[in-house]
This record gives sequence, structure tokens and C-alpha cells, in this order.
Amino acid sequence: MLSVAQSMGQQLLTTGALLLVTVGVVWATPLLIEAVVDLVVALLERQGWAERAETIWSYTPPGVSLVGIVYSLQAATITLATLFLFSIWSGLPFVRDLVSLLVSSLPGLARLLLTGVVLASTYTATSYIGDSIYGLSEQETYLEEHTREIVTRTAQIVVILGGVLTVLSLWKVNVGNVLIGAGMLSILIGFAARETFSSVVAGFVLMFSRPFEVGDWIAVSGKEGRVTDVTIVHTRLRTPEAEIIVIPNDIIGQSEVVNYTEEEKLCLTLDFSVEYGADLDAVEETVQDALGDVELHSEGSTPEVFPEDFGDSGIQLEARFWIDEVHPRLRWRARAEAIQAIQDALGNIDVTIPYPQRTIHAGNEDDQAVAPTPNPGD
Repeated sequence: MLSVAQSMGQQLLTTGALLLVTVGVVWATPLLIEAVVDLVVALLERQGWAERAETIWSYTPPGVSLVGIVYSLQAATITLATLFLFSIWSGLPFVRDLVSLLVSSLPGLARLLLTGVVLASTYTATSYIGDSIYGLSEQETYLEEHTREIVTRTAQIVVILGGVLTVLSLWKVNVGNVLIGAGMLSILIGFAARETFSSVVAGFVLMFSRPFEVGDWIAVSGKEGRVTDVTIVHTRLRTPEAEIIVIPNDIIGQSEVVNYTEEEKLCLTLDFSVEYGADLDAVEETVQDALGDVELHSEGSTPEVFPEDFGDSGIQLEARFWIDEVHPRLRWRARAEAIQAIQDALGNIDVTIPYPQRTIHAGNEDDQAVAPTPNPGD
């Protein structure tokens, strides 16, 4: 009886000592981490290694951060502390029983562990891909914003699918049956959302053909504005009236796209008429000079004016001139100035811009057809 009491007392004493050691390790671990970090920073600053560390840090690949390294160091320290605690507790009977139970269920635990590793690796890879492509787009001008987004999303989808298939393989799921089921499901979804899928396909076509970029001024499907965003599904335009227009990519793929920003200059066309009998040579020369004095007119180009057709009330002419800055508001302003300049110039040479006219004859049709014959004696 005495021996049993001594044995229980010894076990309680051992357990209490282990608890005290455990509390001490748990309390000291974060303090140790903080002390190590402070010591490293102090040594770097004291030895003048701060600037060198920044230089070395600039060569690290995208996605790697100082916070991540610190977290990894903390995780390693916590892991070591956990292993130490496990080693000192492993002599107790209930700990040995727990270890035996874990060993017997090791295959399932290994699968769970590998599943967690695969999922964590997939998440890390998707983040790394996004950061890498973003960093590349900041350095290379050929990788535009919408191209970056499409490439990033496509690569991330491929990585996620690879991670899912790997997890299914770990749990011995028949991947072939899953792929067949996914194929049938995709067919059903394709019939239900064929317009969305056609927009996605058109988004990839836009990525490779690149008829416009973010920031270009385009006209498509009767709409006109600046391209503010291009996704896999749709394209956003901002009109001069500050309206946001969302156009599906499949409509853009089937429509004629006019890109005003593709060239450095923009040609503006104005149609006007002059009265019959006007000196066309003088009209052309005068209008050319007037358009050349327009403020937004391109200095490296010459306005063109030429007769186009015979109208109902006068001769129709067409005037063309170029502006350097391709912007919708500047285009409207240039047109307004050109119209005012043409009207003033024609007024200076006394040439009238005709308006629709009709000649109306009043009276009896027979009286107009047969004129009265005067008497010989009158």
C-alpha cells in the first residue's frame, strides 16, 4: 500500500515537473523568437549591413517577403519547441498509448498531411504566379493589363486543377471517372451558358489578336469610348459623358472595331455646300487656309478641300484636316472650331452657304402654258 502511494506520488511529482517545464517552454518560445530577431537587426545595423541587406533583398524572387521569412522562422522555432516537449512527455504511459494509436492510423494521417501540403502548395503557387506576372508586366511594356489578367487567371486555373487531381489521386479516387463526369457536366453547362462560353473564347482571341489595349479610344457596336478594362468575359468602355458601357467579348469579336488610338493622328471630315456660281478655286483655297489656322490642326499636314457632288441647292464639298491628339473631347472641339472657321472664311469672300430651296408657281396651269396673244391694233 505504501509502495503504491509512493509510486502515485512520484508520478504526480513527475507530471507536475513536466507541466512546469511545458509552461516555461511555451512562455519562453515567443520571447526567444523576438530576442533573436532584435539581435539580428541590431547586428546588421551595427555592422553597416542594412544597405547590403536591402541590395540582396532586391534580388529575391516575387512572392517572397520578409514577413514570410519571419513567419517561417517562428514556425521552425515552434516546431522545435513542440518536439522538445514531446520528447520529455514520451516517457509517460498515456503518451506512449497515444503514440501507438497515431502509428496505427499513420496511413490516413499521412494522406491528410500530404493533402494539406498539396493544398498549401497550390495556394502558394497561385499567389506566386500572380506576383511574378505582375512584376513582369511592370518591367515589360508588351504585357498589357488585360493580357496580364488573362494569363494570370489561366495559369492559376491550371495549377488549381493540377492540385485537385493530385488530391484525388492521393485518396485513390478514379480520376478517369471524375473527368468523364466533369466532361458531361461541362457539356450541360455549355448548352445552358453558351453565350458566356463564347465570350470567354472571344476573350482569349482578343488576348492574342490585341485589336486594342486598355486606354485606347475605340468605337464598336455603335458605342464609343475609352477602354478601361478587358476581362475574359467582357470589355468596359468609358464614354466622354462618363458613362460605363459593358460589352460582351463575343459581340466585339463579331463587330467592326475602330481604334482611333492606333495612329498618332486623327482625320476629321466636314461636308458643306456653296451656292451655284461660286468660284470653287477661291472657295477651296480660302477653306484650306481657314482650317490651317485651327488651333488643334496638325502642323505636319495640309488640309484638303475638294468638290464632291451636285446638291439640290448648291455644290457639295468635303473638307479634311488632321489633329495630333487623339481624344474624343478634342475631336469635338476641333470640329466646332473648323465649322466656325469655314463659315467665317466663306463670309469674307461673299460666298453663301445655301439652304434647301423650292420654286413654287401660283396660278392656273393652262394660263401658264398658253400666253395671251395681243391684238394687232393694240
